[in-house]
Amino acid sequence: QIRSPFRFAMFVQMMCVLLAATGIHGALRFANARLRGRSRLALRFVVFSIGLLAVVELWPPPAQLVRVPLSADKPAWAEWVREHTPRDAILVCFPMPNRLTVEAYESATMWMIWQTRHERRMVNGYSAFTPQSHLTLQQRVARFPDDASLRALAEWGVTYCVVKRSAGAPSLERVTTDGRWRLQPVFVDNASVTEIYEIAPLPLPEDPFASHRVGP
Repeated sequence: QIRSPFRFAMFVQMMCVLLAATGIHGALRFANARLRGRSRLALRFVVFSIGLLAVVELWPPPAQLVRVPLSADKPAWAEWVREHTPRDAILVCFPMPNRLTVEAYESATMWMIWQTRHERRMVNGYSAFTPQSHLTLQQRVARFPDDASLRALAEWGVTYCVVKRSAGAPSLERVTTDGRWRLQPVFVDNASVTEIYEIAPLPLPEDPFASHRVGP
């Protein structure tokens, strides 16, 4: 199995560099063996100019560095998940990517890093191949926490929602209009402005006539 087939592009780039170097070497050998005087200088100038233009065109932009959490960093919400949720719990972390761009998946990268702290399964993440089902889920939860998003998360077996929120935002606690699912706050990490909600099915209402029925 290949985790990221797109990385084979590096081998293509390496081969292009080797072919270009071979071409330059051949051109210079031709100039030394067949040309004299100004013709030799002219060919060398052309080869050097083409190489310089290629370097200028392909000069990489400055790298954008971000702070990566240290191994000692342990946010309170991740510790709570590790200590107070069952091992088979499934998490979803918001915000989720809403488009297929590198910037949109920056948050997914951070959630994947924090997953190494709480060690619970989660639906966030990315790889070289994104299943259509995952893209569909992202669309269905775009208006979280509406009814459609809660139903979609319940269908995926999600039991807890981790939400990175802005300070002063109202609680997301709610119950679906059909009365089937409850989004209930269970933990607040004020330091990182992160809240945890549990998605749980609501108990079915008791049948008031059950005790009066006769027979099996």
